[in-house]
Amino acid sequence: MAMVPRRLLTLVLFTGATYALGCGPTTPPARPPRPLVTRYDSMLDSAARAQGPEWRALHYPIASLHGPYPRPELADTSADPNDALSYYRLGDSVRRALPGLADRAFYWALRLDPTFADAYFARWTLLRREFPWREMPDGSIRRIFVVQPNALLATDSLLGIAVAYSPFLEGSLDFPRWIINVDERRAVRDPIMAGVRAYRLGEYRKAVAEWAKAMQKEPAAALLHVPRAYAWVRLNEPDSAIGDLMLLIKRLELVQRDSSIATYYSKEYLYYAIGMLHATKQRYEEARAAFEQALLENLGFYMAHVRLAGTAALLQDTTTALNELQTASLIRADDPLALVYHASLLISAGRVPEAERQLEAALRADSDYALPHVFLGLAAETRHDTATARGEYGRYLARAPRNASERTWASIHLNKLYSR
Repeated sequence: MAMVPRRLLTLVLFTGATYALGCGPTTPPARPPRPLVTRYDSMLDSAARAQGPEWRALHYPIASLHGPYPRPELADTSADPNDALSYYRLGDSVRRALPGLADRAFYWALRLDPTFADAYFARWTLLRREFPWREMPDGSIRRIFVVQPNALLATDSLLGIAVAYSPFLEGSLDFPRWIINVDERRAVRDPIMAGVRAYRLGEYRKAVAEWAKAMQKEPAAALLHVPRAYAWVRLNEPDSAIGDLMLLIKRLELVQRDSSIATYYSKEYLYYAIGMLHATKQRYEEARAAFEQALLENLGFYMAHVRLAGTAALLQDTTTALNELQTASLIRADDPLALVYHASLLISAGRVPEAERQLEAALRADSDYALPHVFLGLAAETRHDTATARGEYGRYLARAPRNASERTWASIHLNKLYSR
């Protein structure tokens, strides 16, 4: 049987950092009720209708978060149309002038690479923070979160996926921009503000020092361990980040033990973050223990099951890895990365028909994702089905980006099959 390359087996499970560490979307403050349609909305609607559907498509994202969206043309003719980064750059370049086009571009970046955390975050930022208007099914222009309140949670799911794939994602700490413009002599009077200002300016070591002063002065400011961990990661000092997160865990446990009425704070994200940081240093036993702790806090924490499966596989515990991926699939059955990773382990275990079912499910979830095809080719090759293997490797090479690290592996196998 052809051996699965290590790059394909691990599937970049540990190339990111951590979940949002509790810094995700919070419940918005209560506001007085507003009319569903204001005069300003009506003016926008009238102007957009006069311009026609093509103009509206460029300037307004459509109401449905999942499309379908037509694939936009890339402005740069030299850009790789199979590379998610090409569409991300297109979206980022037009997000102010053409929000509708930007949203479609980010959407297609995610179709080509459903693990692209920056594209999830960019799309969430555009739809949630920057541009609340949408083109409704009848062609009208409305503020989506007013006429469809349930769209709020659906949009925020993009942020949750982003920080699950790329922990310590830049921008997930939402510090006010105006702090940068605060006079340094004024900021230095408050170590919290001074730390935030330093962080926003990229002076991460100074931010760490300022927040240490704040916590020494006021122990109740223990939540500053979270942004300090972000700063340590940017200084490439993951062990210091782990130390900060462990101090926060101990602080939360102390508060909860000493008070019967204290609010319970789940520590699942903190343990998850620690596990990710250990994994990036290839300390898989420690990472496994941290992911297990995260699941003790919340057994339904989907990505912790996936990461635990990854560490178990790297520790040669295939049985645990397969069990964890099976559990993850019960929580979320349409994650293409988890499905492909599950299939890769099943192929290694000789369970090829099960693996092929996982890969077919991955393509149903995202038919534009190239990676399932290389594993379908490997599965067919394992079954000595040369014709199918050739077809799948060819489909992978037709869909994969030019710089994909698996291209060489697939090309070698395809050439061997033709040489036979």
